[in-house]
Amino acid sequence: MLSEVIISNKYKQKKPDFTFEFKQSAERLVNKKEYTHRQATDN
Repeated sequence: MLSEVIISNKYKQKKPDFTFEFKQSAERLVNKKEYTHRQATDN
């Protein structure tokens, strides 16, 4: 059973690491320009 856990974690996709500047920029787009969250991340 332990080997099953290790194998499943091996193929798990890692969450992207976003910089603080990227997060601030996305927050500005969402709050001030009324973008959706998806639109902000696509820009």
